[in-house]
Amino acid sequence: MQCLKRCGLFLAGLALLLAIALGGTVWFATDWLVDVDPPEKSDAIILLSGQPTRSIQAGDLYRQGIAAKVYVSSEVPRWEIAYLAKAGVEYQSNEDVMLKVLAVRGVPDSAIVLFGKKDLISTRAEGEALRSVLPADTRRLTVVTSPYHTRRARLILGRALPGREIRMVANSHEPWTKDWWNNKTVAYSIVLEFASTLFYYAGGKF
Repeated sequence: MQCLKRCGLFLAGLALLLAIALGGTVWFATDWLVDVDPPEKSDAIILLSGQPTRSIQAGDLYRQGIAAKVYVSSEVPRWEIAYLAKAGVEYQSNEDVMLKVLAVRGVPDSAIVLFGKKDLISTRAEGEALRSVLPADTRRLTVVTSPYHTRRARLILGRALPGREIRMVANSHEPWTKDWWNNKTVAYSIVLEFASTLFYYAGGKF
């Protein structure tokens, strides 16, 4: 009987600790994932693939004079594009949208460098592609991506591009809130990013 009582207290204490840990994870999730720097003069702006509104941020940085070159990721087209094409419906890729946004924001074609050949499937692939195209004297990079992606992107690009300074700027043109559990879009991004981070630490390539 005494053993059952002690076991019950132990399990109750363990459940309380787990609840506290879970609550802390939920509350501080956005703080941990977001790892950004103030914009400063750089040798190049790197626009990672994903949320197309990131190109608005990249265009703003170009107009502020942060850098004279914008490197744009050429990712694998989303699967639905091929299916819609077969149905006779034209659907723009993220890359096409980003290039149009940059043009609207005043970034000339001469300032844009595409990296990748519509074959980039991950941040790791983007880092490897950048390593092969960035000039040796391009040392300081301002990387534009979504807020939740900044920590993992810094880690991956830092490993792929040793000797270069990586500065992260979060895209301010997309939904983002600290109480992410109240916003479906942000909650989806947070959960997916945590899974992607764990997958990367486990040796994943995406």
